[in-house]
Amino acid sequence: MIFANPINLGKLRKKIVECSKGEKVGKIIDVVYDSADNIKPNAFIIGGSFWEEFRESLGLIHDIDPVVHINEIAYIDDKKIKLTIPRDELPHKLQNGVIPPHSLVYSALKRKTVVGRDGMKVGRIVEQIFFPDGKVAFIIGGSFLEELSEKLGFSKDWDLLLPTKYIKSIEDDIIHISLNKDELHSTLNNEILDEKEALKYLNKIQAAHDAEIKRLSYTALSHLEMRGRTGGIS
Repeated sequence: MIFANPINLGKLRKKIVECSKGEKVGKIIDVVYDSADNIKPNAFIIGGSFWEEFRESLGLIHDIDPVVHINEIAYIDDKKIKLTIPRDELPHKLQNGVIPPHSLVYSALKRKTVVGRDGMKVGRIVEQIFFPDGKVAFIIGGSFLEELSEKLGFSKDWDLLLPTKYIKSIEDDIIHISLNKDELHSTLNNEILDEKEALKYLNKIQAAHDAEIKRLSYTALSHLEMRGRTGGIS
């Protein structure tokens, strides 16, 4: 498999895609999966420069982003994604059959709300992790832990990990999963955490919360004492 270790889509997007002749193709902007029943990465959609993508969004030029299938990738190193074919042999996403109608794309999945077994909102997809065995998992943001972490001023990004095997169905606006949010494993800064590390970080957040409550209580008592000494309380 081309992925020697688990890697985030965000890190892949920073790498230059280079064809077999050494020519720059662009960078990954989207992922194509086989289908809703088999969420396995099939291909990547490659975008050009920011200016090129901007002109495409305005309709000034045709949106003909090339498509690279997984089996056309020779290797991935620290800086680039090397292809096995030349740039001029790559199909583009508007060609018939290049992206079949039953396929899924990452950009569309990100717009859907993830709902747990209990019918409660879990969050939305914010990232994806590729594993060496060909499987993928999504990182869900907007969870109660993330909101608590942000409220307490933590800069670290706390999210939940969703392996695709727990996805029950995908509708127009909703992704139904077979677990509730408190049953999902945690990630920190888009890295997978084991249960020990997750508990350690959660305890750190709770300690900060308790310290803040204690500080507010102490401040309130101090104000009352001050008012008493100055005659503010009869």
